[in-house]
Amino acid sequence: MIQVSPNFSVEDYGCGKLSKTLNAKEIALSFDLSLTENSILVLDGEPTAVLVWFTLRLIESKVPFVFIQNPEAADVQQSYSDATGLLDIKLSVLKVLPDSIEHQVTVGTQPLPQENETLCFFMTSGTTGQPKMIEFTSNGVMNALTGLVKATGKDCWSGRVLQSNACEFDAFLEELLLTAIYGGVLVIPHIKIIDAIYSLDDVFEQYSIDTIDIPTGVFNAFTILSGKRVNNRKITVVIGGQAYFPPALRVFKQIFPNSLVVNSYGPTEATITCAAYVLEKGSTRQIVGFPYPNVDWRICHQGNRDSIGELLLSGIQVKNLCQANDPSNSFSHTWFKTGDLVRETEEGLEYISRCNDVEKIAGLRVNLSIVSTELETLLNQRVWLSKESSTSGIDMVKVSLIDVPKQKRSKVAKEVKMYLQKRGIPSMISFQKNIPLSKRGKEVSRFHE
Repeated sequence: MIQVSPNFSVEDYGCGKLSKTLNAKEIALSFDLSLTENSILVLDGEPTAVLVWFTLRLIESKVPFVFIQNPEAADVQQSYSDATGLLDIKLSVLKVLPDSIEHQVTVGTQPLPQENETLCFFMTSGTTGQPKMIEFTSNGVMNALTGLVKATGKDCWSGRVLQSNACEFDAFLEELLLTAIYGGVLVIPHIKIIDAIYSLDDVFEQYSIDTIDIPTGVFNAFTILSGKRVNNRKITVVIGGQAYFPPALRVFKQIFPNSLVVNSYGPTEATITCAAYVLEKGSTRQIVGFPYPNVDWRICHQGNRDSIGELLLSGIQVKNLCQANDPSNSFSHTWFKTGDLVRETEEGLEYISRCNDVEKIAGLRVNLSIVSTELETLLNQRVWLSKESSTSGIDMVKVSLIDVPKQKRSKVAKEVKMYLQKRGIPSMISFQKNIPLSKRGKEVSRFHE
C-alpha cells in the first residue's frame, strides 16, 4: 500500500518564481471523478503542483491512469487492446493545467475489469519499432521503490528532491512517490534540467537540492562540467535508462566529491527499476547490481556459466507481462526477455550490450533495423548504422552512407537528417566506400560476440 507522508510538499517554480497557485492540492481534490467513472484516465500535462497532487489522489483512489502528451484516444485504446486483448476500453482524456483540470473527452464503452490490480500504465519509449502500453501494479511499484531505497538510503528522499523527469517517463513516478512516501519536498524548477546542465551546480544551490533522479542520457552530458569549481554539497544522484559514460561519472565526482551516484537498471516492462548499484569514483564497468528481492532472474548462457548471455526476468515486477516461456529452464516460471546481454560478477550483473536491433538513444528505444530499412527504401541507397557516443557523452545514431557519388552527398545527407530529426533521433553522418568487414569478410556487427 502506497501511503503519502503528511510532511510531503511540492514547490512549483514553473513560472520562474514560486507558483501563486497555492491551492494546487485543493484543485486536485475538487475534480469530480464521477465524470470519468470506470475509465482509464489519460493525463495530458507538464509537471506542475496540480498534476503531482492529482496523481497522488488517483493512486489513493485506485483510479488507473497513463501520461501521454497530446493523446489520440483511439491510439491509446489500440495500445491497451494490444497489451490486454480487451476492445473498446473506456478512456477519459484530461488536460492538467497549472491551475485547473479539464475533462476533454470520454470514449469507449467497456469498463475496466473489477478484479483489475492496475495502478497505472506507462508507454515504452520509441520513435521506431512499436511503443507498448505497460501495466504497473501497486505491489510491483512498491517492490521497485523498496529495492532502490536499499541502494540510496531513505534520508535523501526526505529532503529536497529536484523534479527532473518528463511525466511520460516512469522515473517521474519514482521521484514523485519516493519523495511523497518519505516526506520530502518535490521541487519543480523553473527550467528543464536538460537545458541547465552547465549551470547544474547553481540549480542545486538555488533550490538547496539533496537528491536528483535523472535519465542517464542527461547524466552523460555532464562532461561539459569539466573545469567547474568543486561543490561540497552532499547530493544523491539516481541514473537509469541506458549505459553511463565513464568520463561523465569522473567529471561529476570531481565537481561533487560528496555525491552518491546510483546506477539503476530496468526496462519499463520490469516496473521502473529492478536493480541498482552505487558507482565508485573510478568505475568504468556497467555494473547494475543484483536484481531486487521478489525479482527472479537468470542468464540465458550461450556457453558455460561464466559466459555472457541474455538477462531474463520473472516475479512480482513483471507479473502481468512475462512472455518468454523457455522450456529449457529448470524453474516453473515464464520469463520476460530483456534483450540485454549481461554477465554475473561479484558486485552484481554487468550490462554488456543489447542483443537485438533496439538501442537506447537520447532516452528513446530506436530499432536500428527498421531505421536502416526505411532509409534504404527512401534513398535507394545502402546504409550502415551503429550507435555512437560523442566525446561529450551524447548518444546518437551514426549513419554511414555507402559508395555515394560526391555530387549527390549533400542532397542525400539532407534527406537523412530530415528523416531522423522528425523522429527525434540525434545523428552523425559519414560517407564510406564499403561497409566495414571483419577479418573473415563478414559485415561488422554492433553486437557483442
